[in-house]
Amino acid sequence: MSKSICYYIWTITNFLNFIEMSKKAVLDLLDKGADDRQFRVKYDNTFSEEKFVELAKEDGFDFTVEELKEVLNENGDNFESYGNPPKKGIWV
Repeated sequence: MSKSICYYIWTITNFLNFIEMSKKAVLDLLDKGADDRQFRVKYDNTFSEEKFVELAKEDGFDFTVEELKEVLNENGDNFESYGNPPKKGIWV
């Protein structure tokens, strides 16, 4: 195998691993929110996906809005809040 093909395969593999790590970060956040009511309150009161991701990064969870949407879609969930006080139905 040529050096350029090996590099291409290595690059793709690393990219796929990065995506999986980011999706795992979303799932880790959702798990933590399911277990910790105090933790999820600030997220339940967040109405934009961008702000949600910003808060997640502040709490050490590194992912993008697109990755959040992808995981929620795979789980059959949506980002919308309901009720008063607001709640999200995304917590695993």
